[in-house]
Amino acid sequence: MDVQFAEPQILLSLQVRHGTLKVKRIKMSKAFYKKWAKERTPSKEISMEDLDEIAKKSGKKARKEYNQIAKVKKNEIKIENKINNLHNQKGGVVCAYITFENKLERDKVLRGYDASQASGFFYKCCSSCFEKDQHNFHGKYLRVSGAPSPSNINWANMDASSLEKFLRRVISWLITICLWAISNISPSIFFKYF
Repeated sequence: MDVQFAEPQILLSLQVRHGTLKVKRIKMSKAFYKKWAKERTPSKEISMEDLDEIAKKSGKKARKEYNQIAKVKKNEIKIENKINNLHNQKGGVVCAYITFENKLERDKVLRGYDASQASGFFYKCCSSCFEKDQHNFHGKYLRVSGAPSPSNINWANMDASSLEKFLRRVISWLITICLWAISNISPSIFFKYF
């Protein structure tokens, strides 16, 4: 069995940005070290403190280059803090995908978890009854269902919040009701006013 967790899209994009900044800072640090340090190859990993010492000894141009590296490092730390904050928030994982070795395992899990909406509603109303229930995971009711076809998944909407999904449904229903009402106006009323 294989389990994969889907994280919010913002977290993934922050991780990519963090990696890009880290690579940029390392390249800039190596170039700075080769240009301004007396020994051309570092004996250990280059730290910001080492670069600061070299910049102090080397003059204004070196200080200017060091400030650019420090700015990249500051952005890197800022993004790293955002990533840590997102990891520490409850509900950081949007969903999980489990791949089973065979169909028998999958069917056993699907039978073991009732995927009906009614049981989820009952859980929310009477959660104290489910304190030690297998459907309770960090205070949330687990819903288990078979996987949809990959072509039916809108990957861009994987991290949409429940509120956002609810508002989309409400707006959709309002538009549908308005169109239904307009289409059912009898011709006599329509011609009377228009």
